[in-house]
Parts: sequence; structure tokens; C-alpha cells
Amino acid sequence: MPKAILVYDSLVEIGGLERVMAAHARYLEKMGFEVTLLFGHVKPGITEYAFLKGLNIRDLSLFKLKNESLKVVLAILGFHRLKKYKDVDLVFTYSPISNFWTEKLGPPRVFYYLPAEFVYYPLKERWLWADMPKRKVAFFGSLFVGWYIKYIDQKLTRTADLLFANSKYLAKEVQDRYRLNPIVLYPPVNPVFTPVKDTKKAQAVLKKYGIDKPFILSAGRLVPDKHFDWLIEAFSKMKSRNNYYLVCAGPVQDAFKQELITLAKKCGVEKQLKLLGLVSQEELVSLYGLAELFPFTSAKEAFGLVPIESIACGTPCVVWDDHAGPEETVKPGVNGFAAKPYDLHDLAIKMEHVLQTKFKQKHFKTIVKSAQPFLDAEQFKIFKTNVEKLLR
Repeated sequence: MPKAILVYDSLVEIGGLERVMAAHARYLEKMGFEVTLLFGHVKPGITEYAFLKGLNIRDLSLFKLKNESLKVVLAILGFHRLKKYKDVDLVFTYSPISNFWTEKLGPPRVFYYLPAEFVYYPLKERWLWADMPKRKVAFFGSLFVGWYIKYIDQKLTRTADLLFANSKYLAKEVQDRYRLNPIVLYPPVNPVFTPVKDTKKAQAVLKKYGIDKPFILSAGRLVPDKHFDWLIEAFSKMKSRNNYYLVCAGPVQDAFKQELITLAKKCGVEKQLKLLGLVSQEELVSLYGLAELFPFTSAKEAFGLVPIESIACGTPCVVWDDHAGPEETVKPGVNGFAAKPYDLHDLAIKMEHVLQTKFKQKHFKTIVKSAQPFLDAEQFKIFKTNVEKLLR
């Protein structure tokens, strides 16, 4: 049986990249590979989350330390177990660091390109991105050795045997920055994300979280660079805000959670805001399905997996008209609308329009159908075709 490894910096959160890696692992297993996912650090207990269950996940660090940043830095310096995987048949990487780790392994390397924000983006955006200890280490390190990181990144990206980008928007960035033409492979929508079938079970989820009236949902990692603060401000500008809850589902650090609560108080919508924290995959499906609307306020997002998951469950989205990834999934008048970039008043107007025109109820079937090109089965075809071509 051929063997494949999927390598990334660390596994400490449940986000879009983690879902993508799990999907790629399942794809490779379906193709007959024995698959191992390797990380510089693995947070205890995280492998129990639904889409990670059953996958062979390993910590590649040589040290049993609790400090994620220290473990990753030590692994960068060569203190890792990757040498034992030199005989595998295929390597998938998801960051400049994982490219660096696997450079000398030997097997064909597939790079699922994600931008190195901590060296390429403007300073202010890089600081917003640095929302956890590991990222802060990367941010401050880039101030001193950013030039060298860019050199290594350029070199290793160009030596990948197969290069994927998660959207047309990101593919253009690759073309401009590296003069390469990647294959667009969208993050696939997990088959569990479908319209609500068991209404009674879904209503029990709402009861658990005290959601007893119509609600607007947004989900994902609640971090500064995703701009949930913009969402709260835009929600406060809606005329019908008192008729709805604003529900935010996803992991959030205590300090930022308090910032959002303080902002909601300032905007007069504290009683409408519900911060659920990390919810189970099953609960998320119910929330997607029963929400009236899904706004997504992240700026210049490379793709944005949560909007298309919402669409697959039949709930329309409002995103920014900033020519980034979400515009590839959200089509105005079909499954949602796009607001003027970072104009909170226009965002509020678009959200109000979806609710007042009962857009979801009128266009439900069309919304669900529009997710078809991004479903798991469709993306597997692209994945399989290109990986098999590489191995031939």
C-alpha cells in the first residue's frame, strides 16, 4: 500500500485549513493510500472533533512540551521526526514551514498553497493576523529575518511538484508573486452540511443555547482579523435588529470575547448577541440550517469555507464585494448579496434586505443547488485526476 504524509505547523484549532487537510486525507485513503497527518504540535483532545476522528494524527516534535511556539521553533531547527518518513510515496504540505521541513525528504511534494501572511501582508494586517502566541513569534521573527523567509518561500514554492490554490483569487496571487500557474482546488463542503432533515433535533440545539427567536448566524474562528467587530456594528445599524439574535459560533479567546461583549454594549445590542464558543459539527449543521442569514465580514478572504457550508444548508450569505474568495461562491440575487467593501451601513442594508424580502424562503432550492460545484464529490474528481497524473 502506498504511503502519504500531510504536514503542517500545528494542530491547535478547528478552522478551514484543518477541515481541508482532513478532506485530503480521506481522498488519499479512498485512492488506496495509508495516510498520516503530521504536526509540529498537537493540542490534547483536539483529535476528538468529528471530522478528525479516525485519522492517523501524529506530533512530529522530539519533545513533550506544552508550549506550542517553542515546539514549532525547535522543529524548524531540525528537532523533529520527519526523517522516519523519508520512504513515503507522496508528501502534502500546507505552509512555508512544512515546505522547509520536507524539502529533503525525496518523494513528490504537493503544496496546497496558503499565503505567508506574516511576511507578505502590510504590517497592520500582519499584526491582526498574529492572534495567538505562535503567530506572534512568527510576526516578530519576520521583522528581523523576513527577507530570508521570503527567499526560502519563493524557492520552495517553485520546487513543488504539484501546486494547488484554494480559489481563483489566491491562484492570481500565486501567478503575480511566483510566476506560477496553480490548479484551483476549492476547500470541499463536507457531505454532512445539508438542509435540516430532523427539525426536532435541530430545534433542541437552539434550546440548548437559548435561541428562542429568529437569528442571524456567523461562524468560524472569532479572531480580530475576521472582523466580527464590524459584524456587531453593522447589526446594530439594522432597523429590525431587536427581532433577531446575532449568533456567533466558533472558538474565541477570553480577552477578545470580552472586547466583543464591550462593543455590543456600546452599540446597544448586548442582549441580542450570543457567543456560543466552539460547537460540535452536528450542532453547526443545525445552526446553519435554521439561521435566516449568514454574514461573513472577513476582508480579502482567500476563500471562506463557512459561507459555502451555510449555502449548502440553504441559508443565504452577505459578503464583501472586494473581489476575493467569497465572491466565487456567493452570487448576488442567487444565494446572497455582496456589500460595498467595508461599508458597515451598506452591509446592514444588504442584511436587512435579505430578511425583509424573505429571501431564504423564496430561493431555498436555488441556494442549495448553487453549492453543487463546491461539494466534496466534485472536488475529489479534481484532486484525484491531478494526483494520479503526478504519480504517473
